[in-house]
Amino acid sequence: MASPTPEKEPLTERIEKVEKQNRWLVAAVLMALVLGAAALLIYTPRRDRIAMAALVAASAALLLGPARSIIWKELGLTRTLEAEKFVLRDGKGKQQAMLYLSDEGPSFCLSARKGLGAIDLHQRAESSSLTLWAPNAPRIYVTASIDGPDLALLGANGKYRASLALTDDEPDLTFYDANGEVRAALGLTDNEPSLTLSDANGKTRVRLDVWNNTPTLAFLDEEGATRAKLGLDVAGDSFISFLDAEGNPKGRA
Repeated sequence: MASPTPEKEPLTERIEKVEKQNRWLVAAVLMALVLGAAALLIYTPRRDRIAMAALVAASAALLLGPARSIIWKELGLTRTLEAEKFVLRDGKGKQQAMLYLSDEGPSFCLSARKGLGAIDLHQRAESSSLTLWAPNAPRIYVTASIDGPDLALLGANGKYRASLALTDDEPDLTFYDANGEVRAALGLTDNEPSLTLSDANGKTRVRLDVWNNTPTLAFLDEEGATRAKLGLDVAGDSFISFLDAEGNPKGRA
């Protein structure tokens, strides 16, 4: 039966071992330099001692410089530090920040502190997002995706209360009630402005549009059918029209 593979030596122990070895290496090099420098200076004419001191200093730099490279080599590392997760902890061992890589992409998180919220930053295949947390719930959410950027303000219960989005290069400002239902929206469609007001179920009941320079105020029933209109026609004349549930005219003034 094959003997089990021994576990790798912990990184901290490896670092301590290499540091100890490096201290002996540096001490030996310094001792050799001091003795060599003393011998050279004794037998060097006075006029040449300054040049000799400079030569000794340069030699020290050349010999001590590789010490850092030796440490990295012993640890099996390069000048680039690679890992799937980095965790920062305070003096009490509590996690305060984390940089990690998941199957979905890289993320950076700052943990909540007393009286303050947390911050989450995520990079995904088709979007990037930033979330700002209050102590108990997210309050601001910013995202940029292939569809466009989006800024959302959330209530204490974590539900959307307002959002500003840019979809297909057209802006949209939306307001939500405490239950997260859309109650009002202002935006542009095909470069034409519109304002909609919705009921508690999120269904549009009032719409104000300006199309082809003609304003129209429309009232809708619970099924989304327009039942009355007030506006100006293309000739600039005002009108009021009433429609049934199927959209058929019932009267016009």
